[in-house]
Amino acid sequence: MSSRYDGALAAALQTFFVEATEMVEQMEQSLLELEQSPGDPELLNALFRSIHTIKGSAGLFGLSRLVAFTHEVETVLDKLRAGTIALSDALSGLLLSCSDHVTVLIEQARTATPDAAPAHSDDALSSALVEQLRGYLEAPCRGEASGATAAESAEEAACSEVSADPELWHVSLRFRPEAPARGIDPLATLGYLQELGELVMVETFTTHLPPLSELDPERCHLGFELRIRTPGGRAALEEAFEFIEGDCDVRLLPPDAASEAYIGLLDDVPDEAERLGEILVECGALSAGDLHRSLSLQHLEASEGSTMRPLGEVLVAEQLVSPAMVEAALEKQGQVRERSEPARVFRVEAERLDGLINLVGELVIMSATAHAQAARHPELLETTQRIGTLVEEIRNNALSLRMVAIGETFARFKRVVRDISGKLSKRVKLEIEGGDTELDKSVIEKIGDPLMHLVRNALDHGLESPADRLAAGKPEEAVLRLSAQHDSGSIVITIADDGGGINAARVLARARERGLVAAEAEPSLAEIHALIFEPGFSTAETVSDISGRGVGMDVVRQNVEQLRGRIAIRSQEGVGTEIEIRLPLTLAIIDGFLVRTCATAMVIPLEHVEECISAADIEIRNGQALINQRGQPLPIIDVGDVLGLGERSSVARRSVVVVRFEGKRAGLAVDQLLGEHQTVIKPLGRLFQRVTALSGSTILGSGEIALILNINELLNTATGPQAPATGRESTTRSRVSTSA
Repeated sequence: MSSRYDGALAAALQTFFVEATEMVEQMEQSLLELEQSPGDPELLNALFRSIHTIKGSAGLFGLSRLVAFTHEVETVLDKLRAGTIALSDALSGLLLSCSDHVTVLIEQARTATPDAAPAHSDDALSSALVEQLRGYLEAPCRGEASGATAAESAEEAACSEVSADPELWHVSLRFRPEAPARGIDPLATLGYLQELGELVMVETFTTHLPPLSELDPERCHLGFELRIRTPGGRAALEEAFEFIEGDCDVRLLPPDAASEAYIGLLDDVPDEAERLGEILVECGALSAGDLHRSLSLQHLEASEGSTMRPLGEVLVAEQLVSPAMVEAALEKQGQVRERSEPARVFRVEAERLDGLINLVGELVIMSATAHAQAARHPELLETTQRIGTLVEEIRNNALSLRMVAIGETFARFKRVVRDISGKLSKRVKLEIEGGDTELDKSVIEKIGDPLMHLVRNALDHGLESPADRLAAGKPEEAVLRLSAQHDSGSIVITIADDGGGINAARVLARARERGLVAAEAEPSLAEIHALIFEPGFSTAETVSDISGRGVGMDVVRQNVEQLRGRIAIRSQEGVGTEIEIRLPLTLAIIDGFLVRTCATAMVIPLEHVEECISAADIEIRNGQALINQRGQPLPIIDVGDVLGLGERSSVARRSVVVVRFEGKRAGLAVDQLLGEHQTVIKPLGRLFQRVTALSGSTILGSGEIALILNINELLNTATGPQAPATGRESTTRSRVSTSA
């Protein structure tokens, strides 16, 4: 970023970069939705507003390359919204490419150094995209045929206006306050325009005119809406404003613009205009005289005993504006009123939020320390309990600040599915469920790449070509589903397709070729499916730029496990494949159940705890320790024995904590039950990376370190894996205690 931005301006520029990036994402989503709903006015308006806002804000910071490019995109979107051109697959693809390039320009502006020259390739790409955009502006009035009735009727209306007066242009002109100080004379500008042709209409706007006592003669507070009949066309008008474009905001509506084209001017209407009539006059869609006559008619009808009609209804009935124009103006009115209310949302830097969570974690530890000390001072016990309750509320509220809906991450895959399915000549429908499901922002940030790989894999390998689907009796259009839901304190993300499924025989054959499976071994279907997580494993005959190199699925598994999650595959040949990822909601603080065994403190995530029972009735069957729990055998795992902690402490009576994970149940035999504990998760360090039965550590109020147990790994010790294995050796030991 250039060093000319300092202090508050630099902070404002960083905010612009963040907001502009979000607007580009919104543009992309609107374009993808517009492909499904061509001509939707709300989507068209949202598209135009996004690019218009980016252009305007970029101009404030002198980002000329970004302003120039977004201006070209804005012009095409204006035509598209006015109905003078129709949306085609080619135009949609071009606009998506333009949104990608806007992202590139934003990033270049963010990282640019003073006097840095743009790369030649970037300039070439900009020029190529601009040339394609201008091709749509130069196209005949009918535009590209889309088959949409609404688009055709809009184009016909535009053409009829051309035949009515092909030389009548509408000019929306707003001078900036500092224009006079820079030698710009608004009246001289009007005089120059008069030389180009006939000024049919001039409306002067004084919305920003201050009180006389505050009036500065060196500043301009006026705006104009003009209609000029000129044979020179757009070129002559643009030339007229060429030398003052930095001192005013100009919008040109061509003769072939339908009435809806004036909707684009609504973004320029100041927020001071809150009434419908004022908004329509400000954007030039309605003259002040027509507004006055319509208001008089409205009040006249009411005075004669009739119910007063809304102003918008009167204007449409008098054929002064179109219904779409009134609807857009009402939307603008609602936006103005919303902005006039106190802001309910504000931005906070991620680093500050992370710092807050870290401090809350330390506060939780100190609260536990105070509670432990209060046990020796009964007079402090009630106070520390109240403090503990408040700390828990602070913890919950702080963690909620980090919770983000996963829908935004899912929505990014719409573009991926569109582009890759088009490249592979496949028809794919993306279904998204549970987009409002929330999880920690740090988890969201780290799960994006694994999800991307799984989606690309499904598109390339999972889903068949249209011809193969029809031959198999399936619909030509395939379905790829992304879903998310909460389950037992975790979030479950599912990527499912209705494709050909995993060819188990082919996977097994390739695994035997590589020596991953012995020739005489007969692995289960789940074990065969788990082989795809082996490093470098692939059954693809050809390598593409999408997938097929055998690099990725093992990385997906590693990334998921680093988040203390797990991944499972279910597939049926000819029916489809479902990949399930289970992740913790947060990586920061959890509710835990504190126990002790072999003189070592341990934490069991409370979400997995069902109940605590006595270990007095443990019996051995076929080498497995079991306990009869209400008529059902429950496997028992001695935690100290599994972790190899050595001799356990001498206690008169041991206990069993009954835990559950994904339908699997077991009892964890421990020496002592110490109760619930707010657990601040700390990493274990590289020394413990392969100890899969542990997922982290925490610091107790006494300063002692407690280990956090990985319940899934422990349950696999007792019950065996009931889901695809992860393909790596576990360092947990499978010994089970034979005594109580």
